[in-house]
Amino acid sequence: MTPEPRVQVFTDATALAAAAAADMVACLQAARVNPCPVTIALSGGRVAMPLFRHLASLLAARPELVRRLHWFWADERAVPPDHTDSNYGLARKHLLEPLHIPPGQQHRIHGELPPMEAAALADVALRDRAETTCGGVPALDVVWLGMGEDGHVASLFPNCRVELPHPSSTYGVVQDAPKPPPVRITLTWHALTAARNILVLVAGPGKATAFQRALQGDTALPLARLLRMRPDTRLYVENDALRK
Repeated sequence: MTPEPRVQVFTDATALAAAAAADMVACLQAARVNPCPVTIALSGGRVAMPLFRHLASLLAARPELVRRLHWFWADERAVPPDHTDSNYGLARKHLLEPLHIPPGQQHRIHGELPPMEAAALADVALRDRAETTCGGVPALDVVWLGMGEDGHVASLFPNCRVELPHPSSTYGVVQDAPKPPPVRITLTWHALTAARNILVLVAGPGKATAFQRALQGDTALPLARLLRMRPDTRLYVENDALRK
């Protein structure tokens, strides 16, 4: 029997972030039985700040896990790391620095480089550290994604083509994202299919229509495509996101 997506609804973003952070840490702890590095891919967005606070608190009490944990990103804008739009910059300030994560465990997407070069480097970094599936794709232990008002996840937008450094790359380039800045580097469907645990956090107003369409299987929306490929995806939804 195909598993159904697990949907949990929360009164506010703080409660959502607390529950999602606890589940992420539980998944990461379970991954420690594997001798490979433990891996997580982060996103940005409205819920990032409360999520980072909860993750920092939980992980500070688990130094053995933190020493094995390697940090990746689900997507990044084509900006330098100190830019206000950088997903890495936000995580560095509010999560990685408080946890004193060594640079060798931070595998940011180099948004300041030519995008295809940045995607190729990110692919190599992930392949060098994550265990690969039988199909040869590196499997992240945890991937945290958000969902936009148009149903996009990571920087996989409706009707936007992803250019790849090579056919099986885990990262690709979007040149025409509908939200600025238009150039993004993103995890590919290859990588999302292989990930061991995917958690999608849906917070903020204006998302009810896209979320319901995704649950109903409208695969024009990237979230719906993800749920079709990965029906075991965990969904954490704020009440505001369900209001039309």
